[in-house]
Amino acid sequence: MRYFVSIDGVEHAVDVAELPGGDHEIRLLDSADADPASGRVLSARLTHTGQARTLQIGERVFDVVLEGALPEVGAWVSGRRARATVESARMRAAGSVRGKSADGADGNVLSPMPGKVVKVLVAEGDEVAAGVPVVVVEAMKMENELATARAGVVQKIHVKPGDAVEGGARLVTVG
Repeated sequence: MRYFVSIDGVEHAVDVAELPGGDHEIRLLDSADADPASGRVLSARLTHTGQARTLQIGERVFDVVLEGALPEVGAWVSGRRARATVESARMRAAGSVRGKSADGADGNVLSPMPGKVVKVLVAEGDEVAAGVPVVVVEAMKMENELATARAGVVQKIHVKPGDAVEGGARLVTVG
C-alpha cells in the first residue's frame, strides 16, 4: 500500500508491504508518482506494548510515541518531536472524490468519474445536512461515498443501484 507522509511540509511517498512473519518491507520513493520498483528498500519491524512502540528499520532502532489520530499525528521519535500527516493512497483518492462530489451552487451531486452506482443512501423527501453521503459509486475498484455540499431536502434521485454513470453525471439533487 502506498502512503504519503508529510513531515514539516515535506511529503514523502512510501510503499509498505507486509511480509510473512509480520515484518514489513518499506520502499522509500523519490516522488508520489514514482515507479513502485524504484526507491530504496528497507526492512522494518514494529513492536509495541501499550503506548510504547519500538521501530526497527534496517539495523537502526527507534523508540516511538504517537499522539493524536490519523491522518494528523504528533510523534516523539528517540527524543525528537515532529508533526506528521499520514494518508494512504485510498484515503487520498476518497478525499479528492469527496472534494469534487457536489456543486453547492445548484444542489446537484455529480459523479466525479465514470463508475457504477452501488448504493443510494437517501430517499426523495429526506432531509440531509451538508457533507452527508447520499450515494456510493464504485470507480477504479474503489467504493466512494459522495456527499451533498448543501443542507436541504432530497428533491430527485436520478440513479438506482447497478446504473453505470459517466463522469459529471447528475446523481442526486438537493434543494
